[in-house]
Amino acid sequence: MKVLGTKEYTDLKTKSDAYDGIVASILEANKDLKADEVTLEVIRAVMENSADNAEVADLNEKLLTVTSERDNLQKQVTDLTEKNSKLSELPGAESITTGEKPKSDAGAKATEDEALDFATKNQGNTSAIVAKLKELGYEPTKF
Repeated sequence: MKVLGTKEYTDLKTKSDAYDGIVASILEANKDLKADEVTLEVIRAVMENSADNAEVADLNEKLLTVTSERDNLQKQVTDLTEKNSKLSELPGAESITTGEKPKSDAGAKATEDEALDFATKNQGNTSAIVAKLKELGYEPTKF
């Protein structure tokens, strides 16, 4: 018959208490199990399941973050679409999509009168007249 020394007994008692704690924790989570049914395989399965649950929780958190970001982006797209439609209703907005210069009837008559008055007053000074016409927005190919 062998007798355990104090150190060996203390070590075994510590391991036994730790095992009892593990079993108690497993039994608390799994009410259907009995203490004598908790084997090494059951402990491994519980540990793997715990790790899987932690990964799932982490993935759920990431999914919530990504979903929130997507919702924010969709709201921004909706807001920008509304603003764009309001801008497209403004005068001269068609020039944005076609690339043409905006056309405005307002002031067209005044510009023509101003150009004519300037040309009349500066007869013979072609370069000044051409400069004034360019300043008023007339293209050189049109005069």
